[in-house]
Amino acid sequence: MLPNNDDILFPGSLTVSSSSSDVTIYHDYQVQHLGCFTGGWVGISSKIFNDPSELRIARKLTDGCIWGYKANVNGIMPEIMHTVPCADSEHCKWNATKWREEAQSRQDVVEEGLPQGISKVDDKRYILRYAPPNPRLHR
Repeated sequence: MLPNNDDILFPGSLTVSSSSSDVTIYHDYQVQHLGCFTGGWVGISSKIFNDPSELRIARKLTDGCIWGYKANVNGIMPEIMHTVPCADSEHCKWNATKWREEAQSRQDVVEEGLPQGISKVDDKRYILRYAPPNPRLHR
């Protein structure tokens, strides 16, 4: 759910637990920076399996990560953040009250400058993930 009602997606987490009589499904709307590869994976599979509907999903996932970069003042998406889910994936209108309530439930104080649409920044770091060459491997 975003202020300008962009039609984008983010990869999230799903946990399933079961007992002999019950199955519980928990959605966590946590976006991890490494999840940005998901758009590419879905895009490649859409081409392999000739499924254009999957390519639209791939584009929305990629657009979600692009939005994550643009939404932050420094132009860099954080390693981990939470978003506010839409009640209906087909019709998702911005609701500032719902966003603020979600942000306040995830943290004690809504941080100054927290971009609308992001309910919490769990990990502000940006890890470049550069591993210097191992000299022992390059002899």
